[in-house]
Amino acid sequence: MRDQGRRHLDYQVARRRAGAQITINCVAPGGSIRNVTKALEREAGKGKRAIEATIPLGRIASAEDIAGPILFLSSPLARHITGEILNVNGGSVPVGLSCTSPQKS
Repeated sequence: MRDQGRRHLDYQVARRRAGAQITINCVAPGGSIRNVTKALEREAGKGKRAIEATIPLGRIASAEDIAGPILFLSSPLARHITGEILNVNGGSVPVGLSCTSPQKS
């Protein structure tokens, strides 16, 4: 399923379940350790370093990096959050962000 279709489905399910006080949220991980292929690892770490260079935080996500947001969304602290997709990507994909440069006069 393409991203937009998935987002729409998640949002619709969240809206339908909200009346029953059930929250539906998603975590969208960016690159993670499991996504680094054996081919990249065989290049003496060069492939991994090349990927890390594209991530603003400078490292590939660990399992703990992905698990933390899932635990948060599953906790009572997130009881008023529903229909959201939380991007856990080290800043590499500015999803839903509208950045504009200030106009110089």
